[in-house]
Amino acid sequence: MLEAQARYARKPKGKGKAFPFVHCWLQIRHSEKFASREQANLQAQSNSSHGQDEGQQESGQGQDSSAPNAKKAQPPGRKKSKENMKRDEGDDEYKVMMKNLMAMKTEEHKLKKDKWDMDKFLEQRRLDIEERRLQWEQEKEIMFCDLSTLDNDQRTYVLAKRAEIAKTASLSSSGGGSIGESGNFSSV
Repeated sequence: MLEAQARYARKPKGKGKAFPFVHCWLQIRHSEKFASREQANLQAQSNSSHGQDEGQQESGQGQDSSAPNAKKAQPPGRKKSKENMKRDEGDDEYKVMMKNLMAMKTEEHKLKKDKWDMDKFLEQRRLDIEERRLQWEQEKEIMFCDLSTLDNDQRTYVLAKRAEIAKTASLSSSGGGSIGESGNFSSV
C-alpha cells in the first residue's frame, strides 16, 4: 500500500500529493474484484523472487487459476449490468408489475366511465319521468278546472288547452301511448 501511494505521488496527476481515497480503499480492498488483483500481484512477486526457471515451469504445466495472467471471475461492472438489464427486459419483475398496474388502471377507468354513463342515463330517465309527471299534473288541472268560476278570457284559454290536450292524447293513444293506472302519461 505504501508503494502504491509513492507511485501515485510520482505521477503527473498526483503532483507530489498523497492518495486522497485511502479510506475508500480500506473498505473495498477485500471485495472479489480487487482480491484477484491482489493475488495476482502476490503471485508475480513470488515468481520474481524465486527466479525465472520456477515461473516458466509453472506456466509450462498449464494456466493456474492463481497465475497472474489468468482472469478470475469478477462481478459485473455498471456497463455490463446495464447491458444485461436491456437484454433481459422480458424477465424484469418491475416491468411486469407496471404492465399489470397499467392494465388495472385502464380497467378501473373503464369501469368508472361505464358507471358514470349509467348514472347519466338514470338521471336523464328520472328527469324525463319528472317532466312527464309535471305535464300530467298541469293537464289534469286544466281538464278538471271549474269553468263557472272563470271569466271569458280564462274560459277561452282553458277550452283551447283542453282541445290541444285531447288532440295530443288521441294521437299518442293511436301511436301506442297510454295513460297508465298510476295516472302518468307514457309513450312506448
